[in-house]
Amino acid sequence: MRKSSFSRPEDDRHGEEKVKEHIYLDDERKVGGEEVVSTLLLLIFVAFGFFMRAEYMLGASLYVDEYTTIFAAQKIIAHGYPRFPSGAIYSRGLLFSYLDALSIYLMGFSGVSARLPGVMASTLTIPLIFFLGRRLFSRSVGLMAAALLALSPEVIIWGGRARMYSLLLLFVVLSALFFFEGVISKDDGRQRRLFLCTFLLALLTHLEALVLLPAFLVAALLRRGVRFFTRRGVILDLGLGAAVMVGRLVLFSKQSLPGQVVRSARVRPFIQPSFDLAGTLKAVAPFFVQADRLPATLLLLLGAFYLAWRIWQRTSAPEEERVEDMALSYLYLLFVVVVVEILFIVGESWRHPRYLFLTLPLFFLIAGASFDALSEVAMRARRRARFALTYLAVIILSFLLLPLSMEAAFSQEKGYDRAFLYVQENGEERDLIMTPLPIASIIHLGRCDFLAMERGFEGYVWDREGELIDGWVEIPLLTSVEQLEEILRGNRRVWFVVDEVRLQMRYTVEFVALLLEQTELVYQERGAMVFLSDGYHYYPPPAVSRPLVANLDGRMMLRGYQLTTDRVDPGEELEVTLLWQALDPEKEYVVFLHLVSEDGKRIAQDDKRPLQDLYRPIFWPPEEIVRDRHEILLPEDTSPGLYRLEMGLYEADTQDRLPILNEKREVVGDKVILDFIKVGGEATKPEPTQCLEANLGGTIRLLGYDLPQSEVFPGEAFPITLYWRGEGVIDEDYTIFVHLVGDDGLIWGQEDSQPLHGFYPTSHWDRGDTVVDEHSVSVKPDAPPGEYRLLVGMYLFSTMERLPILDDDGKVAGDYLFLDTMWLFEEER
Repeated sequence: MRKSSFSRPEDDRHGEEKVKEHIYLDDERKVGGEEVVSTLLLLIFVAFGFFMRAEYMLGASLYVDEYTTIFAAQKIIAHGYPRFPSGAIYSRGLLFSYLDALSIYLMGFSGVSARLPGVMASTLTIPLIFFLGRRLFSRSVGLMAAALLALSPEVIIWGGRARMYSLLLLFVVLSALFFFEGVISKDDGRQRRLFLCTFLLALLTHLEALVLLPAFLVAALLRRGVRFFTRRGVILDLGLGAAVMVGRLVLFSKQSLPGQVVRSARVRPFIQPSFDLAGTLKAVAPFFVQADRLPATLLLLLGAFYLAWRIWQRTSAPEEERVEDMALSYLYLLFVVVVVEILFIVGESWRHPRYLFLTLPLFFLIAGASFDALSEVAMRARRRARFALTYLAVIILSFLLLPLSMEAAFSQEKGYDRAFLYVQENGEERDLIMTPLPIASIIHLGRCDFLAMERGFEGYVWDREGELIDGWVEIPLLTSVEQLEEILRGNRRVWFVVDEVRLQMRYTVEFVALLLEQTELVYQERGAMVFLSDGYHYYPPPAVSRPLVANLDGRMMLRGYQLTTDRVDPGEELEVTLLWQALDPEKEYVVFLHLVSEDGKRIAQDDKRPLQDLYRPIFWPPEEIVRDRHEILLPEDTSPGLYRLEMGLYEADTQDRLPILNEKREVVGDKVILDFIKVGGEATKPEPTQCLEANLGGTIRLLGYDLPQSEVFPGEAFPITLYWRGEGVIDEDYTIFVHLVGDDGLIWGQEDSQPLHGFYPTSHWDRGDTVVDEHSVSVKPDAPPGEYRLLVGMYLFSTMERLPILDDDGKVAGDYLFLDTMWLFEEER
């Protein structure tokens, strides 16, 4: 009779004898110091695994979800069960919560006492997976699985936290062992009951263990057949298990208050079949392609080919079934069924690599068994070399994983513990406290006033007589900019504690902008931030508010700006508000604001990311106009005068500026001139020596000029100062011409430039401002002696069209002004 690697045995007693033979095979095959070496390596991995988990336990701030477990443990100590202030019972991780409560009760509350049960469970799982690998395969398989588990960065982190996942892995290992011993390898009622106990403990640790149930049932069906489930003992076991699971589900329903279960199920449904294979594979792919798992993933694929080859081999040439093949088939079946459930059956929000975490022991065992099987095929009877190769591979793999493991052990979490400690040390009794983590605030401070969250709060609140309140601690929900402004207006001191990720994911840009306007960031460490409002600030309306459209490389669009003033004194701050719109921001950008003197020297600047890097442009709604406030501090020794305010963006990593594009998407520069700022007190208005009243285009007036000399020689230059005044809104940047024209009508001397040699374009002139504009007119060397006319005017460089001169009636009187007569003398030789 042909047999697959997972077919039912014809004679259970014969199968049991083979398994017994396999169980003691290691003892019968001891060669030299093999057992000593494997035991020594195992002890090293256990010790090092404990060290890394303990390092994380001692050094990292509490992870946000740990606060819920700790709060549940505190309530168990107080009431005997995890009943929260809202009346909800926290049943998730119930078994771990009781272990945590015992640890905290015996040692007092601290991060160490809360995390110690997780560290111990995670460390204990290392020798357990070694034992499972040894029972199912060989000592070398167990050693490789133990090494992968001990050095896995994700297992290290979760093993150092006060959460239930390390305990869940321990029960998964035990359940896999007892199910194999009680159902797969032999029909043993005692082992089945041990499986039932450990699996039910896994369910009490985390309801996620339910995804293993279909895998175990399919394995039992394939191995033992349908009649196996009709036996009295199996029925009793299944009935007991079903009763406990129903009780667990009922207890889970008590975890939520009226309406919350329905709302949570609507927001995050657990069962939601989907056949979007491409999208789901993309979602779970990180589980397999993380750097620390790539070797195991490769072995998983190679092992699948090996197993298929073994099945084909026994089909084409029947041979006695090997226990190793049966065990490998069993592990593959468990793993594949769970992956299929995650891919096609569970809800979208559950299709995430972290929900495959409980399969890591199976994953690592398959990798170890695949390597062992492949090395056996390659080396055949050379048993010593095969074991030496396995141990060498374990050592090499350990050194490869070591940097990632150390990085995980010394990694940090959001520093809410330190943030709330700062509030505790600097707060006052009547202060209000807002945060997206009210349980953390209650643990550290004993109170919290508002659950502040604009987005994603649906699974955390319930409706109490029309008011949304936190589902655990029963405090009001703050969920809008209007509520925030009302609270800030009505209270003198308000604290807001949040982390940088939640600030960008859970709040709108208007919320963050108001926060930056009305509060001060007083503390920031480990990604946690503390904002303090010390009274509501009423800002005066801006002195300058202008629209200005500037396209920065198609990534960001400037829509305008505001200034609190256009005149500051040395040592004071100039406040600038930029109005942004995100187009397609693909990188991190820095805003630069430079105050530049007429000679091009930068005298003050502010280089800062938009919204102080608290809300990155990639998260801005594309249609939203975002207010971005900046402050430029002027040095005390700044000379009085006129300064140009320039703005632009550059990439944070390369420092490359984003080009400015015109309407045709042509590059026109790498900075935008916002405005011109006057520094120093109001100066005496300058008066020209030669007065005029000439109207140019109805928006510019020439008040007069200074002409120190009326005689000049060929090849020389003479100075002239023009006095201009803005009369209205000037939309264009005009070029000033000063021409020396002879009787022949030819230009024999000239200077064409924008005001102040291009520093102060006419489009930025303010109404009523007097602009003193100095020019130097160069005379051609071959200019003939005689009488010349000095003419002045303005034109638009792009079209060469001159600005008309208007008379008192507003009629066009020409396109230039005659200022004076110059005499050109022949130079003496």
